[in-house]
Amino acid sequence: MLSPPCTMYSALQELWNFHRMDVFTVEQRMAEADTMLDHSMACAQIQINKGRRFAFEHPVGATSWRRESIVHVSKQPGVGTMVFDQCMLGLVSKVNRTPHRKRT
Repeated sequence: MLSPPCTMYSALQELWNFHRMDVFTVEQRMAEADTMLDHSMACAQIQINKGRRFAFEHPVGATSWRRESIVHVSKQPGVGTMVFDQCMLGLVSKVNRTPHRKRT
C-alpha cells in the first residue's frame, strides 16, 4: 500500500495556505513531498517488475496525478485506476459521524 502525504498536492492547500508561506518554505515542502511521491512510485515499479501488486492512494483532485513518476507507472501494463468515495470504506465526519465523501 503506497500512500505518501498528499497535503502539498491539495487544491485547498494551494488556495488557502501557499500564499501565507514564504517561497522558500513552499519550495522546500514541495521538494520533500516530491521525494516521497517518487519513492512510492519507485516501490510500485519494483512490484510491477516482480509481477506483484500494489495500491496507491491519493485524492482525485490532487495535482500529484500529473507528476511524471505517477504518469509513467500508470501507463505500465496491468496497472489501472479506480475512483471511489471513502465513505464506502467507512469514512465519517468527526463532528456528527455522518458519511464523509472524499473522492480517492
